[in-house]
Amino acid sequence: MRPRILSLLLALLVSCTAALAQTAVSGIVREKKTKEPVAGAFVLGLAASQQKAFAYSDGEGRFVLKVPEGVVLDEIRVSMMGFAATKLPLVPGTSTGIVIELAEQRTELRAARVEAAAVEEKGDTLSYTAGAFRDGTERSMGDLLEKLPGITVTPSGGIQHNGKAIGKLYVEGMDLMGARYGTVTNNLSADAIARVEVYQNHQPVRALQDISLTDRSAINIILKESVRSTWLFSGDAALGLPPFPLFEARVMLSNFGKKRQSLFLIKGNNDGGDILQELQQQSILGRGPGAYLITPGEVDSDLRSRLNPGRSYLSLPKEYWYDNLSGLGSLNHLVKMGETRQLRLTLQTAGERYNETSESREEIRFADGTSLEILENRTMTDRRGYFSGTAAYEDNGATRYISNEFSAAGQLRVNESVLQGGRNQYDQRYDLPSFKADNLLKLVLRRSAGRALELTSDSKYRRTNHSARYVTDGRDNGQHLFGQDYSTDLRTSQNWSAGRHRISLSEGMALEYVDRRAEAEGVTFEGVITSGSLSVLALRPTARVSDAISLGGARLTLALPATLHYLIIRGHDNLLYPTLTPSSSLQWKLSRRLELSASSYYALTRSNAESLLDAAVMQSWRTLAVSDSLRRSTRWNTQATLRWNDIPAMFFATLSGSWSMGGSNRASSSIWLENQTYQYYLPLSTATSGWSVNASLKKYFGLRAFVVELQGSWMENEMQEYLQGELVNYHSARLHTQLNLASNPVWWFSTDITGSYDRDFVTGSSKQQTQMVQIDGTLRFKPVKPLAIDATGHWLWSEIPGVRVSNTPLLKVSASWSLKNATLFVECRNLLNATEYRRESVSAYRTTSSITQLTGRQFLLGIRMSR
Repeated sequence: MRPRILSLLLALLVSCTAALAQTAVSGIVREKKTKEPVAGAFVLGLAASQQKAFAYSDGEGRFVLKVPEGVVLDEIRVSMMGFAATKLPLVPGTSTGIVIELAEQRTELRAARVEAAAVEEKGDTLSYTAGAFRDGTERSMGDLLEKLPGITVTPSGGIQHNGKAIGKLYVEGMDLMGARYGTVTNNLSADAIARVEVYQNHQPVRALQDISLTDRSAINIILKESVRSTWLFSGDAALGLPPFPLFEARVMLSNFGKKRQSLFLIKGNNDGGDILQELQQQSILGRGPGAYLITPGEVDSDLRSRLNPGRSYLSLPKEYWYDNLSGLGSLNHLVKMGETRQLRLTLQTAGERYNETSESREEIRFADGTSLEILENRTMTDRRGYFSGTAAYEDNGATRYISNEFSAAGQLRVNESVLQGGRNQYDQRYDLPSFKADNLLKLVLRRSAGRALELTSDSKYRRTNHSARYVTDGRDNGQHLFGQDYSTDLRTSQNWSAGRHRISLSEGMALEYVDRRAEAEGVTFEGVITSGSLSVLALRPTARVSDAISLGGARLTLALPATLHYLIIRGHDNLLYPTLTPSSSLQWKLSRRLELSASSYYALTRSNAESLLDAAVMQSWRTLAVSDSLRRSTRWNTQATLRWNDIPAMFFATLSGSWSMGGSNRASSSIWLENQTYQYYLPLSTATSGWSVNASLKKYFGLRAFVVELQGSWMENEMQEYLQGELVNYHSARLHTQLNLASNPVWWFSTDITGSYDRDFVTGSSKQQTQMVQIDGTLRFKPVKPLAIDATGHWLWSEIPGVRVSNTPLLKVSASWSLKNATLFVECRNLLNATEYRRESVSAYRTTSSITQLTGRQFLLGIRMSR
């Protein structure tokens, strides 16, 4: 009986010990004074003074320590930059509900050393804890992404990682917006984000994974658990003067779930917010260059023609100079139909009226020592209405991928200007209606573990019916330009992997029809044709072979695409010519932190078929231009980048260089007269060349305590151009340096200051040197937790030969009071009431001085809401 009792007692002791042994210890880290969660804190679990487990607090301050089997923690230590280290003894058996409060402590930056608490790297995936980089000044997702290492955001909401446009943007693992994701970037609240994941070398098509490799990254936004699969509301409303009523308004309703996602947005303003740029198509995998090549004021570059009135662009916040009345609506819905299938529907519409008042002075210097001065005062009104709609279906299975995306877009644009040029006044009006429709069908079949077949059909239709009127001194000149294009591109591709090789062989046939008609009224220039038509049917068989070779930690990619163009031209001889672009690239992971990337290509290309229109087009009141008649160009380009990413030390460095050389069988030429400029091409060969060196360093002393970034570059270019029939050899060089300092050492203070210096050296018809200094900065001070006082500033100083310009600093101050689900704010823009902004520039033979009217001092009172 006694042995049985002893055995029972022993079993009971073992079971009690097992009950006390912890498998996980969880809790929350928060600030002692405000009780708000602290993200990125380093949490260490100890048993008998020995380290047994560690973790980092997430965006909501939560942590989970995974405890080894049989270990019972008796102490927790927590450390975080800007706070005093804290120790907490644990009662045996305690595993949940632990609350650790950190007291603020002044940070000594010279001794500061960061543990990369909020950054994790697993293979090709980087994960950032959002709260660790947030300092309270961020309103949108884009503001937050800008503070993460290696990520930049364009004003339109486009995202780049390590200098390349991302291939996909996901929210909770789903692609709601496709290529028009700027709406999410600029409107999703930064407070809703828990983590940001970056997938490097991301292949979105599952059937091509491990077969076809990419060099694009994707970003996945992980929301806080409390806002997932729930309807989120956010909105802004503000009223101000002058003029009265100055306003901005925004209402967004969104739901980001695992099966369904929706985003409905309405916004408008007349206080300098360029909201139409959010609708631009960004550069993603499977589509073109996107918004990075769009000119100022454009929404969709496919809707423009050679009649394209330009706007000014100033490198300062648009709220100081962008005189607008804008509104847009965006409806987006995504539903997941099973494990692999989804349907995405998007409808966007927008309207804008833009006003601009500016004056400019141009001096054109000729080789014989003479010059021409052109003065222009312009008052412009630009009105446009825009819509786009998209329906996209996708079945992204492991062995089969099917997608079809149909989209249509249209624009009505009217641009009117009154110009005073010299002694004459010119009235200018453009009517620019445009429409386009696209359909992209893609099929991928994975035949085996290492082989896949890819089929693509890309069809496009575009129609423009543009006209312009120019009136001066009783003369009425007109220009009409009609364009209609249809193209379809059918491609097949076989992809397979064999050992170290990832081979792709594709072939296709493109069919394109181009129709152009140009008609001029009253436009004359001796020896120049001003009316004509063009009708071209183009057949383009294409072939491409590529091989991505894995060499240990390196990947070498070789590609040879080639196209044969056969043009059937109505009324002219047919044309046959090739184009090709062989290329090579190398990605080499030299060590865990050091990476080398290099690429080189040679391109033999031609201008598009539209350039065969031999009629000159009157593009503005003084510019008459002829196309380059299918100009043949060659270019050889090579570049290399060495990147150091030390995440534990939060130190990042980049060194890159590039060299290029090119030529053409047509030389750009221009003739300048007092009231007219004629631009054309000569049948002469020209050459260009250039090289550059760039370097950058970025160091985080604590994730927010202090951040230093230094950039520098030197670039040189050689070009040739004909002016008044004389050859001008153009040599330019630029030195660029930039320093950025950001600091958020304590909760009540943050600042971000950027200063840059540029020095240009130009040699053409004369030697010129210019220099420019630009400073931008923000400052936030919080006397108490709910109250924030913010100030931003911009200042530009420039110098060209004989002229120095120091613009009045542009300052904005604001105060905001945070409530539970809203923020009240009041702000004063352009505090010093600057009324104009002056810029000076010098090129090979031209000196330009321009003055743009600013909006003056303005006051705004409003509320921002979110739930």
